Amino acid sequence: MASLRQVAHKLQLALCQKGIYIKINQFQVYSEKTKRLVTKYVLQQNAIAQNGKRKNVTLLETYQLAEVVKTLAAIYGGDER
Repeated sequence: MASLRQVAHKLQLALCQKGIYIKINQFQVYSEKTKRLVTKYVLQQNAIAQNGKRKNVTLLETYQLAEVVKTLAAIYGGDER
């Protein structure tokens, strides 16, 4: 069984082959609730603004890698965001 990180990477690569470029960023933040460091995942896609400049559009911010995989799978399946 492949890990969620591997699945996310494969979906990201498959989307790149379709011409959809999505970045997966990771940040570590301290959680007061759990009293430890947690990883925050952010999905971003480049878009062209009305003035012709490129900007990053945030598609998803989550603390669960499973949500990242679900979102990438939905985009790959044709559910463009």
